[in-house]
Amino acid sequence: ISEDKLKKILFVRENDVKLIDSKFVKSASTKEIQLDISLALLLVYKYVFELEKFPAALLRKKLQLLGIKSLTNLTTNLHNYPEYIIHDAGKIGSIDNYFLVTQPGENRIKNLIKGYLEGKND
Repeated sequence: ISEDKLKKILFVRENDVKLIDSKFVKSASTKEIQLDISLALLLVYKYVFELEKFPAALLRKKLQLLGIKSLTNLTTNLHNYPEYIIHDAGKIGSIDNYFLVTQPGENRIKNLIKGYLEGKND
């Protein structure tokens, strides 16, 4: 996917990325919306900022800013997709929690984004 095409859905700053178009997510299911937006954020931070482990608190904040619903069940919902996303939890009570994207997760979100951008004519 070319950088110009990615700029249609992402705004990259020096130390942050903002998802400005999330219409590549076609699902109506809250769980799948949370999954696909999370995968997109994890993928962008992995390749733009070389951040392999994405802090769970930051992911929750990013999703909240995007207006994603039902975040009280976020971790539980993402646990339903271990083939796409891994939760690296610290000790019980720790705030040291991260999410990592797997290769099948990368493939899933890349295909969704690529399909959306190839169909976008503006």
